[in-house]
Amino acid sequence: VRRINGYAFATNMSVIRWWLLNKGPMIVGTIWTQNMFTPDSNGIIIPIGDIIGGHAYLLDEVKYINSVECIGFHNSWGETWGKNGRGYISFLDFEKILRQFGEVMTAVELPIGWPRR
Repeated sequence: VRRINGYAFATNMSVIRWWLLNKGPMIVGTIWTQNMFTPDSNGIIIPIGDIIGGHAYLLDEVKYINSVECIGFHNSWGETWGKNGRGYISFLDFEKILRQFGEVMTAVELPIGWPRR
């Protein structure tokens, strides 16, 4: 039986990239701007316009789109949003919104005896 023993938070893009490529999905909460409601034809969102609030979504992919390194994510708004419920954001744009009080985390199994806080 496996259980979640803790949560790991990522604070920089190299850790986020490594985790997505080697371990799996990550949960994120960031600001959400007006323009992010409407991805382009490739499913890419660009965080410009007024900040509407915050939003949580699931990062689960690293992908190059037109030679730009992007993070793929699954949104909770159903398959009619983006490309079948998926969107992409460039690493550079994601880093910008992450700096604005964003959080990235994942559930992990910690070794027995790991110090708890």
